[in-house]
Amino acid sequence: MLIEEAKWFGRAISEIDVGLLSPMLNVGSSTGEFREAREPWIEEYVFQPFLRRGGAVTHLDLKEAPGVDFVGDLADDRTLRRLAEYGFKSAFCSNVLEHVTDRDTLCRAIVSLIPDSGYVFVSCPRSYPYHPDPIDTMFRPDVEDLAAGFPGTETVRGEIVECGTYSRYAFRTLPWALRTVARLSVPFYRRVGWKTEVNHMAWLFREFEASCLILTKLGDRAMKPGGASALAAAPGDSNTARRKPAHAGVTGP
Repeated sequence: MLIEEAKWFGRAISEIDVGLLSPMLNVGSSTGEFREAREPWIEEYVFQPFLRRGGAVTHLDLKEAPGVDFVGDLADDRTLRRLAEYGFKSAFCSNVLEHVTDRDTLCRAIVSLIPDSGYVFVSCPRSYPYHPDPIDTMFRPDVEDLAAGFPGTETVRGEIVECGTYSRYAFRTLPWALRTVARLSVPFYRRVGWKTEVNHMAWLFREFEASCLILTKLGDRAMKPGGASALAAAPGDSNTARRKPAHAGVTGP
């Protein structure tokens, strides 16, 4: 997840009553080390403010690791039955869909785990280099294409968020800059990771973009636009828009 992307979701989540969102399922969470050290803005802007308001989050991933609360595959019916017992009111899925081959199954599973009027927070890169984990299908949707993958939902808000260039991340601190240089110097070590780093260097001064989306699940009757959502677009804005980044106050990359 990119910094402006995390801030966008943090602001949106803060505007919704925590009782409408908690407990939340974080799909494809990766590890605690990833969220707290490698990309600390995830915890800083998204999850820690939510937890301080009394929210609860369950981090789901395929691999067992510190910081993963539930290990399972949403394509597995047994996993879905076990997760259904948690009574999730919302789901968060950031930068996962480009790494799976069966997006339809994953999206339908996510929607199935939340109640009518529950929320789905989802993002995908719109403009970003190839980054396999373990694959990258190069799925780079706009907001409308991303929303179309979640049946039985309607869009509350969606934006293509500009997130800065790779230089902001590669050289965000002296230790991280040294790590970047060192990684580029050893192509024989974990070659896939080295190739990923090289791909990112081509974006050193090219803008990253993320498609960020908030959906709400429809019930048996269709909801009127904006009629049942606790979060609405800002006055004068459409529900889907392109936004310039707000870098003020950012101390990290």
